[in-house]
Amino acid sequence: MAKRVIAMVLVVCMAMALLAACSSNDVVDTEKAKQIALADMGIKESEAEVHVHITEHDGIAGYSVYINYDGAQTEYIIHGKTGEILHKGAGSHSH
Repeated sequence: MAKRVIAMVLVVCMAMALLAACSSNDVVDTEKAKQIALADMGIKESEAEVHVHITEHDGIAGYSVYINYDGAQTEYIIHGKTGEILHKGAGSHSH
């Protein structure tokens, strides 16, 4: 009996994960966050060094994108759902 319950729970969890993956096109991923920041700067990825990290900004899940370009670093905070640029400024990230 316990094995059946566990099996059913696993099936439900897998179905929920599959449904979540299907609707993930509404969520910004690390690649999309990087492209948003690069487009805002008007440069190509090949012209800069880019680092992306998952972050939280004012209670909103998103991404910190650090772009090293032309001797300076710019930090972007990108909203994880909408792709909106929440912050843009001088970065202080070292890698």
